[in-house]
Amino acid sequence: MATDPQVSRAKFTHEIALFQDQKEQYAKKGIWMLSVEYPDVLVAFATPKSQQVFVPFAALVNFTDYDARPLAVTLVHPCTRKALKLSEVLPQEIPNCQSQTPPRIARFRIVGNQLVPDSILQGYDNDDPKPFLCMPGVRSYHEHPAHTGDSWWLHKNLGEGSLHNILHTLWKYGASNITGQNLALRCGRSPRSASFWMMGAEFCLRQGRVGLRL
Repeated sequence: MATDPQVSRAKFTHEIALFQDQKEQYAKKGIWMLSVEYPDVLVAFATPKSQQVFVPFAALVNFTDYDARPLAVTLVHPCTRKALKLSEVLPQEIPNCQSQTPPRIARFRIVGNQLVPDSILQGYDNDDPKPFLCMPGVRSYHEHPAHTGDSWWLHKNLGEGSLHNILHTLWKYGASNITGQNLALRCGRSPRSASFWMMGAEFCLRQGRVGLRL
């Protein structure tokens, strides 16, 4: 089923108007609408709680076929609009996080005294050129083979696929609690020689109070 382009455009105009009505509140959170040209809107996310402000990513939201299909969301470089690989979204350093690989954008569950991440941004590996957002209300979620039983039509009228809800989720788990940046050093024994140590360095976004999955 396809949506009449005029209907999609009208819904686009409505969602943009809702954003503009609250643009001052969005700006205080570090959510900046950079450009609007149907069917796309580009929104950047800054880190309002860090002394040095970072813009770790932007979201390119496409309204084509909305709302017979959910919104298509791609994380991009805020200046070039180039889609980000999974490795190009800075990982988040979480105290007491039970994960060998730092998550990029994630909700967290408390298991015992450990934080366990449920990654929202997922990919097959760090060089995946098309990581996807695993969250209901987004096209990449509902059209993924693993989610064929969770139809968009079950979420369509719940507000989960609205522009506001998508931006709020990305802000809450991807930018709102970032307090700074750390250089993380990682080392381990080489699989080729027990006497040789490998070392790497990676910038991480330091997160304060994390967003818990309820």
